[in-house]
Amino acid sequence: MASGYTGAERWVVGNSDGFACFVKAATDPDTAEWLRAEMAVYGNLSADWLPAVLGWEDDGERPLLVLEDLSGAHWPPPWSEGLVERVLELLELVHATCPPRELPPLEALRDELS
Repeated sequence: MASGYTGAERWVVGNSDGFACFVKAATDPDTAEWLRAEMAVYGNLSADWLPAVLGWEDDGERPLLVLEDLSGAHWPPPWSEGLVERVLELLELVHATCPPRELPPLEALRDELS
């Protein structure tokens, strides 16, 4: 995969039966920390809008996260009025979800994220 938001390694892997999954692997201490934070979300939330966790391994250095492959889903653009409405409904669900206590408040990351 050539795109993404981090330097983590990323692959879509599959088998001859058509099963596919999305795999992320840490490449440095930062991506290891980010993958652990991501897994804290998956491990503490149960929501239809999250991909299914298929596997997790953390050897202390290079964690590996295996998720449901969503690459076959529809990823706009183009946007339709119905899709915009669905996204707005989903954002309401996300907003109503409390984050895991293990994660720092977003405000604590303001300098890092700006």
